[in-house]
Amino acid sequence: MGKQRTISPRSRGTREISKKFLIMVEGTSEKNYFRRFIGRNSKLKVIPVQSSRHDAVSIAEASVKKCVEYGISKNNGDRCAVVYDVDQNPRDKIFSSEKICTRAEAEMYISNPSFECWLLMHFRGVDGNCTQETLEDALTEAMGRKYEKSGKINEKINDKMVLEAIRRSGMKICTREERNRDCLDKYPSSALHFLVGDILDI
Repeated sequence: MGKQRTISPRSRGTREISKKFLIMVEGTSEKNYFRRFIGRNSKLKVIPVQSSRHDAVSIAEASVKKCVEYGISKNNGDRCAVVYDVDQNPRDKIFSSEKICTRAEAEMYISNPSFECWLLMHFRGVDGNCTQETLEDALTEAMGRKYEKSGKINEKINDKMVLEAIRRSGMKICTREERNRDCLDKYPSSALHFLVGDILDI
């Protein structure tokens, strides 16, 4: 048998990651999930973003404003990632929000239709016609207890499962530069494996 991979803060090489690494999240599920990585990386901060409207453009604008407040500068080696769901946003709104992030030197990562798609990939493959209800039902079955957005999802996810989620997601979306366009085209899917891989430096 081959050697089992485990996750470590610096699992490959000695590459220095950014001075600041902010992840802007829209929802409770995202906040709870990404906080699992804070202990591995002291430069990582997970910032909930509030917007009076919940469309993609508003979330991008609110996230960029937060980046400015935290003094994020790509020239200093900082990174800012914006994470949100496709939900009911049309393609033009998604691409407009991506442009807003790019102009502010922030990175955008989406899940289609929702963050629960990425969570489910930790347990199994995700295919077919998935609604928010079916995703949450599948997570309830996989976890052995009712899935709740405010629940402790990380209690049911281990390091090996994170690597499996990265592998499963990467089978659908292979190109970082086109990740969000591919995520819209390849429903259901998520582009978060690129971001999580960077956090883990794998």
